Amino acid sequence: MPCICPPNSAPTESPIFQSLIQVVQNAINPADTRAIQALAQVNRDIIPHHTACSLLNSKINRQSLLSLARKLKLRDNNRDVIAAQQHADMIIAELVYFLSTARQMHPPLLSLAPSDAESLLDVMRSVLDTDIDPTGKTHAEKAKVHRLLVKISESTFQIPPSLYLQGVHVPHAAARIQIGCGGLGNVYQGTYNGSTVVVKHLRLTDEQGPTDIKRRFSREVALWAQLRHPHILPLLGIDKEIFAPDMAMVSRFLPNGNLTAYVKGAAQFHVNVNIGRLLYEVSDGVTFLHRSEIVHGDLRGENVLIDDNHSVRLIDFGVSVVADASTNTHTAASFGSVRWMAPELVVPKKFNIEKVRRTKASDVYSFGAICLEIYNKGEAPFPDVNHNLLFPMMWMQGGVRAQRPTSMPDRVWGLVEACLSEESNQRPPASYIMGVMGGV
Repeated sequence: MPCICPPNSAPTESPIFQSLIQVVQNAINPADTRAIQALAQVNRDIIPHHTACSLLNSKINRQSLLSLARKLKLRDNNRDVIAAQQHADMIIAELVYFLSTARQMHPPLLSLAPSDAESLLDVMRSVLDTDIDPTGKTHAEKAKVHRLLVKISESTFQIPPSLYLQGVHVPHAAARIQIGCGGLGNVYQGTYNGSTVVVKHLRLTDEQGPTDIKRRFSREVALWAQLRHPHILPLLGIDKEIFAPDMAMVSRFLPNGNLTAYVKGAAQFHVNVNIGRLLYEVSDGVTFLHRSEIVHGDLRGENVLIDDNHSVRLIDFGVSVVADASTNTHTAASFGSVRWMAPELVVPKKFNIEKVRRTKASDVYSFGAICLEIYNKGEAPFPDVNHNLLFPMMWMQGGVRAQRPTSMPDRVWGLVEACLSEESNQRPPASYIMGVMGGV
C-alpha cells in the first residue's frame, strides 16, 4: 500500500515491532537462510515507519512475524514473545494518541480506501477497548481518539471489522416480531448466542439517499460501540447478512421496556418506584457521555430502557455528536420530540443562531424535561400546552413555562427550573445534576 502520510512527516522513533523482530532474530539459526530471508522481507515490508502507515499495516506485520516465530518453534505464550507484543501494543497506543492530535495528518485518513479504513479503525478501536494506557490518558485525550475514529468511519462509510457478528438470527418476514419502526428502518426481535436481542435495521436506500443513511449508520456505530458504562446499553455488534446489502445493529433485549412505559405501568398497578434513583442513574449516564465529549442529542423517556436489575440504560445514539465537532448537526424539530428539545434547537432564530447544533446544554434541558415526564407518571412534558401552541410559545419572551408536578421534591424542582432555563449558558453541567440527584 502506498504511504498516505504527508511527504514531510517524520518516521516514528522506533519501529512498532522492533522487540518482536529481535526475539525472532535471536531464534534463527545462522545457517537457516530461508528464515533469514523471510525476516528480511518482513523488515522491508515494515519500512517506512511513518505513523499512519505503521498503524495501517500493524495487524498484517504482526501476523507475519508471529507466523515466522511459530515456524521457529516460538509459541505465542513464550515469555519473550508476550513481552515483545506488549511492547508493540504500547507503541501502537502512543502512535494512535499522537495521530489523534496531529490534525495535519487527518485529511488523507478521511478518504482511505475501504480496506485501509477498516484496518485503521480496528487498530484505533483495540486501543480504546484495552487497558493499555501509556501515560495515564485523560477523558479528553481518549475523546480525541474516539472523535477521529468517528470522523474516519463517517467519511469512509466503514466500521471496524471486529464488530461484525456471526450467528444472529431473525425469523423470515412472516414470522418476524417487530418491536419498533421509523422512517429510516425497523427494529426486530432476534436471537444471538442463545439470548434474545434487538436488531435495528437501517435501510440504506431511504429517501434521504444511500449516502446520508450510510453516513448516519457509520457515525452511530462508531459512537455507540466505544461507550462502556453501567447506565448505557452496550452495542453487541453488527450483522451484515440478514438484511444484506443493508446492515443492522444488535443489542440486548430488555423486557422491562422504556422508562416512560415503566413509570406508567407502575402508576397503573400502584407499584412504588424510586424515581429519584432512576433519574440519578440517567444523570450518571449523561455525565459519562459529556465527560467523554459526546452529546446524546435525543434524551427522553422512550430512549431510556430498564434492565433486568430495574436500572436505566440510555439508548439511541442516532443523532449523537462529538461535543466540539466542527461539523454541524442540523435538527429537524418534529412534534414527536419537540417537548424534550431545548428552545435554541426549535426556534434558533430567536437566539440569533444560524446553524443548529446539539450541545451538552441542550442535553441538560432534555434531562429537565425527562424529570417532568417521570414525576408526571410518564406524561409528556408541558401537558397543559397544546401541540399547536408549542412553537408560538417558544418564540415568546420567557418561552414555555413548566408546571411543577405535585410529587416533585423542592430540591428537584429547583434543579429542573435551572435545567429548563431559556439561556443555555445558565443551565448546570451534568456533573452538578448528578450530585443533586444523588441526594434525593
